[in-house]
Amino acid sequence: MSRQLVFWLAVMLLFAGGMTVWFATKELGQSQSGGVEVGEASNGETDPLTDFTLIKPGGERFKSSALDGQVWVASFFFTTCPQNCWQMNLRIKELVKQYGPQGVRFVSITCNPDVDTPYKMAQYADKLLADEGQWLFLTGNLDYIQRVGKEFFTVTVKAGTHTEHLMTVDRHGEVQGYFKWNDPEQMKLFDDQIQQLLKEQPALEESAAG
Repeated sequence: MSRQLVFWLAVMLLFAGGMTVWFATKELGQSQSGGVEVGEASNGETDPLTDFTLIKPGGERFKSSALDGQVWVASFFFTTCPQNCWQMNLRIKELVKQYGPQGVRFVSITCNPDVDTPYKMAQYADKLLADEGQWLFLTGNLDYIQRVGKEFFTVTVKAGTHTEHLMTVDRHGEVQGYFKWNDPEQMKLFDDQIQQLLKEQPALEESAAG
């Protein structure tokens, strides 16, 4: 075999290997992002998020639009938070017991997804005995989660840094309030708002009534 032929075979093998790595990285990035493509306009510009898609502990994608017609409460946290996040989630656990039977859903989103893989989130949810039917733990790509914080909830999210507020969302997918979980007075207002939001009719019922 000539040296020239060996050279071109080596070049082709390197090219094929590089393309394999590129496609694998691209696929992994999309899988971790929970839908980075969501909100991308056809002209390449990014539209503000009106809903979002992230990853559940089992690895499946979860679209926030699945909660349309329901009242839900969102929060940000991370599993390696030394104390504060755990205390917040213990408080949320109490709220799930109180409001879950009334149909309120809870959604906790990590702000440290490099550590908080779906497997890690599953372990954390199990530790809290969280029922996925009432309380979801979501992860994804940090850049995308920051967009979710800024564009959907209008709060700042950074790696390991997040708001300590619980955010209420109405049946139409609109954020209605921000309440500090460890402030008794604010949590009284939280209860008032949850009860008010529960009285509102889902969009489908409103359409039927009209």
